[in-house]
Amino acid sequence: MNEVYIFLAKYLVYLLAAWTLVSVWYLRRTHTIRQLVVWVVKISLAMGLTYLLIKAGNFLFPEARPFIAERFTPLIQHPNNPSFPSSHTALAAVLATFMWQLRRDWGVIAFILVALVGFGRVMVGVHYPWDILGGALIGIIGTVLVLKFWPRRLV
Repeated sequence: MNEVYIFLAKYLVYLLAAWTLVSVWYLRRTHTIRQLVVWVVKISLAMGLTYLLIKAGNFLFPEARPFIAERFTPLIQHPNNPSFPSSHTALAAVLATFMWQLRRDWGVIAFILVALVGFGRVMVGVHYPWDILGGALIGIIGTVLVLKFWPRRLV
């Protein structure tokens, strides 16, 4: 069972990223190249903003990781940096929010994958559940901000 937790914690986010890129490529049938480039730029900006919000969270809430605070060996190697918020979950939430924008049914599946990434991060011992919730919220907020403030003339 540990292998499943490790997969969820370390690798599922990469599958979600690949699925997002393939989904954007799939849209080429109904969208112009310019529109596809705009989607990729929006995703990149949301990732960048979310990263900055994650770093702010690390600074404002310098909480020790569970394996440090409770003195156990996690199932995966991880540096001893602040636990809150979960960057894996935040970045997965960015991707899921974009998938939601592309197609609602894909978005539902993507958010289930976000929950699985978060679950895996808790089970391997590198995050607390509130780190996961905070990361997911930060990822969604970062994406919504980019979508809301994106100039309409560039769509």
